[in-house]
Amino acid sequence: MVVFFSSILSLLVTIGMAEIPDASSFKDSLKRRICLEGKSQLLPRSSVNTTKQLSDLRSVMRRSRIQAYIVPSMDAHQSEDVAPQYQRREFISGFSGSHGTAIITYAKAALWTDGRYFLQAEMELDCNWIVQKEGQQGMRDHILITIGMKGTPSLSQWLLDSLPKGSSVGVDPFLISVCEWDRMFKNELKRDYYEFTKAISCHQELKEHNIELIPVTQNLVDLVWPSRPQPQPRKLIVLDISYSGRSWQDKIIALRGFLKARSATAVVIEKLDEIAWLLNLRGFDNKYTPVFFSYVTVTKDSASLFIDNDKVTPSVKRHLKVKNCKGRNEEHLCVQLKPYDAIKEVVKTLAECKTAKILVSTSSSHGIRMKIPKENLLIDESPVALPKAIKNPTEIRGMKNANVKDCAALCQFFAWIEREISLNSTKLTELTTEAKLLYFRTLEKNFMSPSFATISGFGPNSAIIHYKANQFTNARIDKSSVYLLDSGGQYL
Repeated sequence: MVVFFSSILSLLVTIGMAEIPDASSFKDSLKRRICLEGKSQLLPRSSVNTTKQLSDLRSVMRRSRIQAYIVPSMDAHQSEDVAPQYQRREFISGFSGSHGTAIITYAKAALWTDGRYFLQAEMELDCNWIVQKEGQQGMRDHILITIGMKGTPSLSQWLLDSLPKGSSVGVDPFLISVCEWDRMFKNELKRDYYEFTKAISCHQELKEHNIELIPVTQNLVDLVWPSRPQPQPRKLIVLDISYSGRSWQDKIIALRGFLKARSATAVVIEKLDEIAWLLNLRGFDNKYTPVFFSYVTVTKDSASLFIDNDKVTPSVKRHLKVKNCKGRNEEHLCVQLKPYDAIKEVVKTLAECKTAKILVSTSSSHGIRMKIPKENLLIDESPVALPKAIKNPTEIRGMKNANVKDCAALCQFFAWIEREISLNSTKLTELTTEAKLLYFRTLEKNFMSPSFATISGFGPNSAIIHYKANQFTNARIDKSSVYLLDSGGQYL
């Protein structure tokens, strides 16, 4: 059962080769930062001045007696599509790419990201930041000279090199998965491109330096973010069985069968897409993914949804059989509604029984794991992930229908852009083409949203792997160079 289907197409079109007009504007928009100690700095228009937020954060770190602070990209549900109010790493660094980890000490700030974002990081970061390029040795004259070789320090090695003995490193434990926390201080090295990867634990070395990783449940970035965006609650919608092909009750029964086979007394589900699938619900808390901020717990005789009540409509309550759903409901399948923030105390309560075995997945947050004593904890792959991935006939039909709709929208778009090119339209830009494609998709029945931020890049902009056009970089499209389109849509 899938409500919104993503149809992703990457198009590379060559429309002639000639001298690129407006070359100076391209040069300005693609210019990397030039940071020379003690001398003037040259920064692209797209860079963000982070001096104040770094100063404010360091003040909070000092009050908290933390010598370094790690800022991951994810939200508390390990989502790749992060809502504006949880884009903490972007606020503190100015870097808007989807992948990256920032570390701030009293004297330095560094950002780790991969090859998709090297150029973007140089365009968006100011000279307060060091770019740590994952998976490669270095750049020479702006050319990547090695791939997959050692040269960039791991997070732990950089901390060892940057901090004195006795230091404390803070991180919000709800923004790091169980898996990431456990390997936080492991360094992936390769002697050369063809050698096997060797995982070398730095944990003992950190102990020798008396450097400790501390979970800080009050997110420090939130404390220095006065203009933090406020969430805009939107109501959930029920996904009819004509789209899902399977009732949520059937899914809960199957999940309880899995728990019994694993001798687990409860499971905590944190991934938003898994919750949406399990309960046949959809939401609008993320821009490109039809999910809603929530948690779910399931035991042998109860199921609970932790969510802000203002998102729940009467139809959702009827759908989940909420009325009179209290206590044990092993035979009468229903879902209890609880406040979103109550999950921490409820998990703690579930684990109080000496015989309790609480299942959390490797992608769950370390913050949730902290609430469960080791003797009551089971860590495994999510029991929802595989059933969700195996599509039933109704879901398969829906996927096919979604792709047909998206193909129709793209065909209209291709015809339109070809006509505009032939007319030498001066209004054809990266942003106008992006808007026009969205318009053609809205003409299709049950179109809901783009599935990710459209990449619409012309000329040099098309070389930026995850390029996002804006008012500073918006290039006019003509016959002189290459136009790259990477786009997708979500449909019922």
